[in-house]
Amino acid sequence: MGDKLISIAMATYNGEQFIVEQLNSILSQSYKNLEIIICDDHSIDATPAILKKYLQEDNRIKLFFNDTTLGLVKNFENALSLCTGEYIALADQDDVWENNKIASLLINIKASLLIHSDATLIDSQGTVINNSYTLYSKKNLEKNIYSYIIENNVTGCTALFSRELLTYALPFPKNILVHDWWLVLCAYKHGTITYLDHPLIRYRQHENNQIGASDTAKIHSFEQREKAYKKTSLFLKTLLNIPFFSVGEKTFIARLVQYYEDFFTQGFRFRSLFFHLRYFRYFNESKPFSYRLLGLCLSFLGSEKQRNLWKYLK
Repeated sequence: MGDKLISIAMATYNGEQFIVEQLNSILSQSYKNLEIIICDDHSIDATPAILKKYLQEDNRIKLFFNDTTLGLVKNFENALSLCTGEYIALADQDDVWENNKIASLLINIKASLLIHSDATLIDSQGTVINNSYTLYSKKNLEKNIYSYIIENNVTGCTALFSRELLTYALPFPKNILVHDWWLVLCAYKHGTITYLDHPLIRYRQHENNQIGASDTAKIHSFEQREKAYKKTSLFLKTLLNIPFFSVGEKTFIARLVQYYEDFFTQGFRFRSLFFHLRYFRYFNESKPFSYRLLGLCLSFLGSEKQRNLWKYLK
């Protein structure tokens, strides 16, 4: 399979601290037939200079600079639109790839539209935090469409997908919450998704992570929940206009939008409680049962009552 061109879509922004280690890990892949599309989102640190140096040293790199800062999702969309390979992998700027990442994913993707793998979690110094991101934070991988609509469980930087996926995913609709979530929804609706139970990247966790690995035992603050609910509601409204969702799926999405918007009511949310109870198995699937039960209880309370409750939890 060494004749297949693999594109690597990499989005960078002020990544000087870790980008050298990441680029070295990509360039040293055992699979050599690569094109590395790097879109820099108007970095103001040393990232552009580092990228230009690597551009001169390896002709597989193609480098593009945004005139203004577009944000993570739009920057990845730009990078994907420039890819020409038969298969495409997403790369963050702060991870470290195992030498056999591309080769292993390519061998195992077979007829699937997308494949993703486990990851080792490391800290800013490269010290291992956890040997399996899946066991740490993604315990349920048997997903259906309702699960994927409520919560994504595919980490983009571990994934490889067929170029065919771009015919469904590009251009990105507005208000896409996270680029890999959108790609996964497209992959699930138009093909199959495969999971490879082997860590193929070292997924770095640090204070500047745009997303990062979620702690399954952590209870998010009221402010975090409020912000997340607003963004998720906008994302779900966008999905209502996507033609490949069935009538039944759009009905579910509309009710989920209602669930998130009811959060901003002042009092009790009976409708949300019943909805959450009905689809309880799909909410926070990777979390401990106690966390999931707390989520069910909180679905009964509007924003003001939750705000008051959080004063006692702090």
